[in-house]
Amino acid sequence: MNRRESILQTAIELFCDYGFEKTKISEVAVKAGVGKGTVYEYFKSKDELLYESIKAMITHYNKGFSKIITSDKDFKEKLYEYLNHTRILFYRASVGINWINKNPPKELSNLRELIKEEQEYINTLLIEEIKKCIEKGELRSDINISAISYFVQISVMHMMVTETTMNKNCEFEIEDIINLIYQGIGL
Repeated sequence: MNRRESILQTAIELFCDYGFEKTKISEVAVKAGVGKGTVYEYFKSKDELLYESIKAMITHYNKGFSKIITSDKDFKEKLYEYLNHTRILFYRASVGINWINKNPPKELSNLRELIKEEQEYINTLLIEEIKKCIEKGELRSDINISAISYFVQISVMHMMVTETTMNKNCEFEIEDIINLIYQGIGL
């Protein structure tokens, strides 16, 4: 791991544990094993460090999602892993997410476009996977593929909001969500 990645990983940990406001650049530097000036060589401000940290988390999230959705497992197992992957990641980041929702830094205005692109990417992969499941006979052929993809994503958002704002563990809901989907679209 290079210095920039080390600083980003450290910042992600601290932002997730303590939130943006309580995290100091000097703490990031010490924990990353670099000088404070080195942090500023890579990131011109704390807001930029937050933005880049969120981008890195989104990239990590999407790599995990891609790995899950392209695996050889059946669709039901993929859904479970995807929902759990999302739940764990957002639960871990809940302190930072709550702070960002209340106090969005100016630097994050660019984040909307990034999130939109990533959402489209996830939607495309989900739709492709649902189509494959229909072709294999795992799911009914008369379903609205886009609606199912959006339902899965809305379920993810529901878990994210519930876990981050209400500090409620949604692990038990994953099985219920999957059963609901399969009762409606399964064979």
